[in-house]
Amino acid sequence: GNIGHAQDLESCVRAMNLVSHDAVLRLVGGGDTVPRLERVVAEEGLEDRVEFVDPVPREEIPDLLSDSDIGIAPLVRDEELAYAMPTKVYEYFGCGLPIVVTGCGELERFVHDSGGGIHVDNDPREIAAAFDTLLADEAMREEMGASGHEYVRTRYDRRRIAERLDGHVRELV
Repeated sequence: GNIGHAQDLESCVRAMNLVSHDAVLRLVGGGDTVPRLERVVAEEGLEDRVEFVDPVPREEIPDLLSDSDIGIAPLVRDEELAYAMPTKVYEYFGCGLPIVVTGCGELERFVHDSGGGIHVDNDPREIAAAFDTLLADEAMREEMGASGHEYVRTRYDRRRIAERLDGHVRELV
């Protein structure tokens, strides 16, 4: 995906200094903030805790996510992004991954309504605590992952959307 200015990945990188579990933050994609994030990783001595992976073809994403325990969608807290819903959230939920998100607005509501993750402020301590909470509790990860998966399956599956639309059109006829 795009690693850009709308995402607060620096807070996630800095959080890795505070995560008590043996975990690696894998950032997959490219973008204009990658060089700055690589400098933060070097300055913080996090080379063993943060991994940069070049963009991968879309069809490889499910396999990549199946090797993960948690997905992240860290938006900067900005009212101009209150409408934003990163595509990766649907991908994480589609693969049954719980997520940690930051930011405000639609993304916060989506995670709350789905029960599929944890919303925290854009603060490395809070992000690290959310990572540790999920990493410490496999049952919680599975429950949140299943909730998120069910949420997107029942509300965003194209076939279900088409069936609902068909029902509405039939009511008009």
